[in-house]
Amino acid sequence: MRALAHPTRVRMLHLLRTETLSASELGRRLRIRFGSAQYHLRTLERAGIARRVGERHKRGGVEVKRLKIVSFAG
Repeated sequence: MRALAHPTRVRMLHLLRTETLSASELGRRLRIRFGSAQYHLRTLERAGIARRVGERHKRGGVEVKRLKIVSFAG
């Protein structure tokens, strides 16, 4: 699966396994830029590996929380 081909996305999934995090929280923990974290999260979401589970208004914007929801039946 191409969505799991990038090491940053694999690292994100390890963090999302235990808690719900936003792109900014993931960016801080993985020491990557917010834009990169957001890009990789969207890729995981499009692949059906991550989904939005909530959002909150923060500083005039919306912070989206995501949770891993992988089911590799096959």
